[in-house]
Amino acid sequence: MWGLSVGAASLIGGPQSLYGSGHFSLAFTYFFSRPKFLSILGFLTRLSSRTQRAQTHNLKIIVNQSLPRHLLAITADDPSGRWWQREARAPALREWVRLMASATSRSTQNNLLAALPPAELERYFSEIRPVSLAQRQVLYEPGAPLTHVYFIKEGVVSILTKMADATTIEVGMIGIEGAVGTAALLGGEASSQQALVQVSGSALRMNAAECKVAFDQSPAVRAVMMRFIEALFDLSAQTAACNRLHTIEQRCARWLLMAHDRLQDDIMPMTHEFLASMLGVRRAGVTETAGELQRSGLIRYHHGRLTIIDRKGLEATACECYRIDHNLFMRLQ
Repeated sequence: MWGLSVGAASLIGGPQSLYGSGHFSLAFTYFFSRPKFLSILGFLTRLSSRTQRAQTHNLKIIVNQSLPRHLLAITADDPSGRWWQREARAPALREWVRLMASATSRSTQNNLLAALPPAELERYFSEIRPVSLAQRQVLYEPGAPLTHVYFIKEGVVSILTKMADATTIEVGMIGIEGAVGTAALLGGEASSQQALVQVSGSALRMNAAECKVAFDQSPAVRAVMMRFIEALFDLSAQTAACNRLHTIEQRCARWLLMAHDRLQDDIMPMTHEFLASMLGVRRAGVTETAGELQRSGLIRYHHGRLTIIDRKGLEATACECYRIDHNLFMRLQ
């Protein structure tokens, strides 16, 4: 310890040369031998070694300009998040870590729920539960009771009108911007369409009766949900006109762009048979159309996976209905 004090004193010119006496050396030794300083020194030594290891392993660093400077080095891969809390034992740090984790989870949040005030979420949506959505899973059949409302977090659900011969055609599409089963909020007791998961993902499921209570009692919930229901009605009307007036190629390009908006991913699982069911046309017609889009360099289709290559080209190919659909979607962001 004496060697440490002499070495540290020499950094400022030495106690004898600077002050002309040996009293400063004694005081210097006393201070640097205090338990509190030793504890701080041990913490800084461990911090230095861990920082070097983090740099060696090239860990991903979370940089959030709103955080205090001394918290900017918290890594996303765990070596720092917990040891900072262990070593510093700072409640404020633990709160920052919690808030950052919460912010990350909100990146896949349903837009309707994200638009609600926190107080309304806590009061009315505390019993909401996460569920997985598998591709081609049927959430509702025509005539089935509306027991739940599904707030989509990931994936895409198609709203289909089903005919007596079991053929179907899509009249609506719902992704992160909306919810399935909202007819229950308007007093509906049974589904009039089929709700089919076209791209797998996840949702937050809520009892329909409890959701209607929130809709009836909260002006904020009612305003958010009514804005979505209005957009869904407009989308269905536009789809009806598009199905009657535009070519298969235009409709196919529009459908792919709508799915791309909701997924925000260039790759999606898709078969010609499934796409034909969505568009209400024969499979041969979709196969020919998809082949033409692929030859034009707009998409690539391989083993049930469709990849969008040229979005701008698809927009040029689609009918004017897509721009209307896109504006509706963006209004709900």
